[in-house]
Amino acid sequence: MTCFRFLTARRVELGMILGLLAYVAATDSLIDLPLCWSRTLGLPCPTCGTTRSLWHLLHGDLPGAWASNPIGYVALLVLVRRVVVISSPDRTAVRILERRWLDYGLLASYLAFGLSRLIGIV
Repeated sequence: MTCFRFLTARRVELGMILGLLAYVAATDSLIDLPLCWSRTLGLPCPTCGTTRSLWHLLHGDLPGAWASNPIGYVALLVLVRRVVVISSPDRTAVRILERRWLDYGLLASYLAFGLSRLIGIV
């Protein structure tokens, strides 16, 4: 039973995020993921390429990440922000990172990149 006390929701979430980032950073090539449902229907998808973009970012290929999907930059910021918030909940920096305006800013940038990609600007 002691083992389960250690497994709080925060620790499980932190482990999942760090595991995902470590896996993507450690792989030499991208896994063959199926296309999303909108792509299979022939519809434009604003988030297609986000996984490839994150892979390029974690391997230091910034132009490749931007070409895959600019939303990858926002996704990486969100993941890193969440890791900092989960791993040190009592620090001043964390209180700044938990501000509501930062959530709205990240959401707005995510939507802006998605919309610009949907209409063909990026």
